[in-house]
Amino acid sequence: MTTVHDQFVGTADETVYGTPVAPANFYEFLTDGISGAYERIEAEGIRGPVLRADRFAPNPKGAAGDFEVEVLDKGFDFWLLHMLGAVSVDGTTQAVTAVPGETHGKSFSYHAARYASGTDSLIPFAYSGGKVTEWELTAEVDGILKAKATCDFATEYIDGKAGSGSAVPEAALAVAAYPSDAQLLTFIGGSVTVGGSGFPVSQISVTGNNGLKVDRYAMRGANSTTKREPKEEAMKEFGFSLTGEFEDTSHSERVASLLATGALATVVLHFDSPQGGTLDISLPAGRFDEGPVNAAREVTTQELTGKALQPVDGTDAIQVVYTPAA
Repeated sequence: MTTVHDQFVGTADETVYGTPVAPANFYEFLTDGISGAYERIEAEGIRGPVLRADRFAPNPKGAAGDFEVEVLDKGFDFWLLHMLGAVSVDGTTQAVTAVPGETHGKSFSYHAARYASGTDSLIPFAYSGGKVTEWELTAEVDGILKAKATCDFATEYIDGKAGSGSAVPEAALAVAAYPSDAQLLTFIGGSVTVGGSGFPVSQISVTGNNGLKVDRYAMRGANSTTKREPKEEAMKEFGFSLTGEFEDTSHSERVASLLATGALATVVLHFDSPQGGTLDISLPAGRFDEGPVNAAREVTTQELTGKALQPVDGTDAIQVVYTPAA
């Protein structure tokens, strides 16, 4: 019998924005929060105290929501392209290096097999024209490295069908196939350095915002309700948060520095799995904006937050290197 434990999520890169593709990558997900947005255009003309049944028009607005997953040492490379925009692969080590890049022309399809209790079956929900608008990587002591992607989509397909009810083969129920022999990236393999020195942390967070304009609708006749591909509008932003014990004043002095250069330091986060998979995040120009020292009847802690800026030499503001386990 099918149960909630049989649900799955899969993705695939699209060749053309908004044209669905059958899933090729599958994940042991935590949160599948993607849902369609359907607005209504209602008349305001006066004719009785209640809106007539023929005085509104459906107005589909694509779909959006959050997807959250525990990061394994295999299979996470798909998300790096859509989180950051540009990737390269080392032909020898298969290490994937991701840096900020152009997101236009890069989209994905998202498939969710969701459990229906009335029939004890999985119902396919598919979404095309996928873009990662924001993302976050988090970890804490005794925990697993987690990734959350806030996504935007052009179209939702319910039970393998488009809004008109026509079947879409690429949106039909798939068969999940997961990476073999994958292991977790946990806090046990995690470490952080700030300015070249180790900083023992209890919690970390790295965030990104791609600055996309997602509401690109226009009067285009029959295509008026078809979303055009989101484009970058605002500057990309990357941030970090590090929580650890207050050991000395070096980090406080960065926050309080009257010189711009004094507020900057390189931040490097590293995770590895028992079988050799690694994920490294480098912020060469981390700007330290806040660093309150929280004193109480316990070991004093300090939470450091700031932005990752682009170095003046033109190198990337953030670099993520993901080396899958062999």
